[in-house]
Amino acid sequence: MMEALGYQREDCHFEVSGVNHFVWLTELYHKDENVCPVLDQWIKNGGYEKWLEGKSEKDRISPQIGPKSADLYRRFGMFPIGDTATPGGGAWGWWYHTQTGAYMEDPDTWYENYFKLCEESVKRIRAAVDDLETPVSEVFSAIPSDEPMIPTIEALAFDVEHILVVNIPNTGDFVPGVPKDYEVECRALVSGRGIQGLRMQPLSKELLAYAYRDRIAPVEMELRAFETGDIHLLEQLVLMDPWTKSLDQAKALIADILDMPCNHAMKEYFLGK
Repeated sequence: MMEALGYQREDCHFEVSGVNHFVWLTELYHKDENVCPVLDQWIKNGGYEKWLEGKSEKDRISPQIGPKSADLYRRFGMFPIGDTATPGGGAWGWWYHTQTGAYMEDPDTWYENYFKLCEESVKRIRAAVDDLETPVSEVFSAIPSDEPMIPTIEALAFDVEHILVVNIPNTGDFVPGVPKDYEVECRALVSGRGIQGLRMQPLSKELLAYAYRDRIAPVEMELRAFETGDIHLLEQLVLMDPWTKSLDQAKALIADILDMPCNHAMKEYFLGK
């Protein structure tokens, strides 16, 4: 987003709030300037359309910043971040995928590209390991990515303080409105003392309602099914999905999953056989 708006990332401060794969921008500053009004105008003037013109065909498929995320921003007043509105986060909201082509959404092709990228990455890693002549630094960039794993390990192992976005239980009411026994995604101070969550601004009531319906409620149902071993609760879990149209469809999906060889223990647990 900072790249799209023309700002230097190192001069920016942001906050995101929500639960895993359902995270929304609640604050964005460039130095002392509130960038949200700039973002408003950028969206209104179709800035994302001009920005996408310079992207490759692959990057224009289900983009993180595009017509879908812009429409969600108009509707809810908060911008979806990361995988919140992409296929990687479950392609929420599902209603955009009933209008083929209208929002540049193509989850099937997005996942094909993603798995192809993963396969190519594994090949590069194997080749780098086997090549004893070429330094790894010539194969992989030394510039840190956006992924937080390395700075998290550095902070915990070597007591180098970092402010990172993490997923932790909401014990300190870090995201107001979310149950305290549920995990939230928020910023935290990570150091040798551990992970200390920071209190974020709350989601709007509208988005909190969706968080409960589409993220929190299914997890609670899944955990209850696991605790009890009641297959009927698994059926209720599948029925919560908006693409499920009948109980027979839910039962057929569960049967197919349980018949997978890797799920033999799961089948025994729920069916006793």
